[in-house]
Amino acid sequence: MNDKSREKVKKKFVQELGSYPVILAVCKKINIDRSTYYRWTKEDKVFEEACNQALSMGIESINDLAESQLIAGIKALNMKAITYWLPVNSPKYANPKNNNSESTYRENELLERNRELLKALTEMTKQIVILQNEKANKNFIT
Repeated sequence: MNDKSREKVKKKFVQELGSYPVILAVCKKINIDRSTYYRWTKEDKVFEEACNQALSMGIESINDLAESQLIAGIKALNMKAITYWLPVNSPKYANPKNNNSESTYRENELLERNRELLKALTEMTKQIVILQNEKANKNFIT
């Protein structure tokens, strides 16, 4: 691919990314490998910045679409939409414990770590029981 056609493909990539903010999907649409996209961003910082801006704009566009669909759901009296919207957008309906998203994230992180530790502890306990049974059987036989 010569420089002129490469620049044309890059421009098309940025345009598509602004409309549909999924790198793999845009790569497929304009028929380039994902590795080519990443190589281009590594080699061409102007292209990388244009892609980052297009990606942000595309995400904002999708967020706007999602919010409009959520509002349409509320207007259609969809209870899931209503129960999602109220605690997120009104302190009156917010669960005080979950009011701070950063602390909720940290709590979820700690819960996951505790689950992992409990799983590991359970596995270790099983191994201890197996070893104790083997030792008991060995002592019983001799």
